[in-house]
Amino acid sequence: MKARVLVLGILLAISFVLAACSIAGQEVLAFDEPSEPAEPIRLTVFVYDNCGGCGVGLTGCGTCDIQDRLHFQIHAQLGDRLHDGTIRYRLHNTRLDIQNDMWIEHSERYGVSEELRNTLPVAFIGNEYEGLYLAGDDLMPFVQEMLDRYLAGEDREEIQRDIMRLIE
Repeated sequence: MKARVLVLGILLAISFVLAACSIAGQEVLAFDEPSEPAEPIRLTVFVYDNCGGCGVGLTGCGTCDIQDRLHFQIHAQLGDRLHDGTIRYRLHNTRLDIQNDMWIEHSERYGVSEELRNTLPVAFIGNEYEGLYLAGDDLMPFVQEMLDRYLAGEDREEIQRDIMRLIE
């Protein structure tokens, strides 16, 4: 009789241990499952560069000095973040009609004030319906800081208010 109770006790203990390991294993598996990739933050920059004939059917291409300088500034600021899926970066030259139309669309959606509509470059941070904008050559060094604040979840209106103080 004692042997049966001992065997039942051992079986019960083994069952309990197996059940506990099974639950722990499920928790570990749930923890190790890859999460959905986050949507990359968009960084869309518009610039006007009156460079050569590229993109408009004219022969030859002039150097796009303004566009290239801005592109290298952004790459220097953001480095690997442009390649790790955190940021989706695009640079558009408003000299081209289709990109100028995109500029007008963005400026209307983001609520760019009338007095800033002719100030380029302008960088838009965020999705196409909600985000921040920075304007002017002098503000390009602030793209990194404003992007970090946006990614950290800081209030969008507060960041934009700080940007507007810099613009004024």
